[in-house]
Amino acid sequence: MNHKYDVDWLAGWIICQRLGIIQGSKIVGKQSLRLVPIVGWCWIFTESIFLRRVWDSDRETLVKDLRKVLENYPKNMFFNFLLFCEGTRFTEKKRVTSMKIAKEKGLPELKHHILPRTKGFTLLLQGAEDRITGIYDLNIGFKKNGAEPTLRSIMKGRSCQAEIFVRRTSISEIPKDTEGCGNWVHKLYQEKDQIYDYFVRNDTFEGNGLQRIEVPRNYTDLLIELFWILTIGVPSIIYLFKFLLTSSFIAQIIFVIIVILATIGVRAMIAVTETERGSHYGETKKNE
Repeated sequence: MNHKYDVDWLAGWIICQRLGIIQGSKIVGKQSLRLVPIVGWCWIFTESIFLRRVWDSDRETLVKDLRKVLENYPKNMFFNFLLFCEGTRFTEKKRVTSMKIAKEKGLPELKHHILPRTKGFTLLLQGAEDRITGIYDLNIGFKKNGAEPTLRSIMKGRSCQAEIFVRRTSISEIPKDTEGCGNWVHKLYQEKDQIYDYFVRNDTFEGNGLQRIEVPRNYTDLLIELFWILTIGVPSIIYLFKFLLTSSFIAQIIFVIIVILATIGVRAMIAVTETERGSHYGETKKNE
């Protein structure tokens, strides 16, 4: 998936939820994401893979964690990895820096993407070749008539409108050797750049070679959540009010402190999704 927006990862989750495959969804992300309140903890519980962006250690982590997933998952159960090959969220400054590297490697300039990092993708593909049947390339674009695509907008109830351009490539069509797979990724991102450029000019992916498909909402998870809210949430709130009315002053102070800490946690969750808080391209020990 392209990585241009604060909540592009959330759009990926929504697609998986609507298709009924959210339970097998994992990410390959930076180590610091483990510490993000709520969201980061969810990623830990889904056995996602977290990297330090130092290839010598990341290679060992990828091999070890991927082997763990492959050994623990039954053959008849699916899983999928959300992977941002650019390695960091897009900014113009990062693009300019990465294009200097692209020029040194003789690669075409990208207008809307950062030069992808290919080693991690290649290692994942080689390690899980017998379990992966295809690669789904996602290009997401948020339309101009919606709210700003940020987690803050969503938490305020504002509607963000997005389109996702999806292509599937069979695993048999992707070279297995390191150099060939890396070249395939670079070619893919050159195509992605053209696809996204079409969206920038037209505010839609329609007319760019693929049929438009509306993915219907999946209300199963909502019904489950409502059930537990009524079963556990409402009684808990009633008990909480009774507790506050009858508890000591010290207990009430402790409750206020917990609320403050929870608020700080939510703010931290929002902050980590903001583009300006992202990492800086090229500030690793080794470039790919």
